[in-house]
Amino acid sequence: MNRHEIFAFGLLLLATPGMSAGAEFGIGSKLPEFPKLRAIDDQEVDQNAFQSAKVLILVFTCNRCPYAKDYEERLKALQDFCRQSDGKVVLLGVNSNYGRDESLKAMKRRAESAGFDFVYVKDEDQSLARAVGAVYTPEFFVFDAERRLAYKGALDDSTNPGEATVNYVLQAAAAVLRGDSVKTVKVGARGCTIRFRRQRKSKS
Repeated sequence: MNRHEIFAFGLLLLATPGMSAGAEFGIGSKLPEFPKLRAIDDQEVDQNAFQSAKVLILVFTCNRCPYAKDYEERLKALQDFCRQSDGKVVLLGVNSNYGRDESLKAMKRRAESAGFDFVYVKDEDQSLARAVGAVYTPEFFVFDAERRLAYKGALDDSTNPGEATVNYVLQAAAAVLRGDSVKTVKVGARGCTIRFRRQRKSKS
């Protein structure tokens, strides 16, 4: 490895919560409890929100990642699908990214500029991202009515919207609504890695 490759590998280690969080958050895992997260409308959201929804979709996104920006129109299309479900399917946007231009204030500006009208929260302490093993922006997690993980990973089969032919998230949500098993439960997400704060080891 040259020094650039070593540096990139080190960033990947820091950015991958699964390496420090223990067992993988796999299919069938229960959505964990997490602290109340403040949304761009200044309301607070926790794991008990949207209890009447049969499907909860989490999307981890951020302000600066070019992949996240490329998916803005597809996020709005996904929200349209959720709206047409009459509350049966809910989309929750989560920003866990650490760094410049990732504040709640910046999120409000981005949501207004992009035309987001789904609930969009700041995971300030990054506990939600770490709990579910989120690594990329964008990355999607589909939960059933019991808030057990039914699908995780990419939204669709191409980062190029003109080439996407399969929407895995919509397929998973539709299967859960029908009461069917989800055929494709995991597809590797593609995007920028979430930038996590360095966790300091406690002194013994």
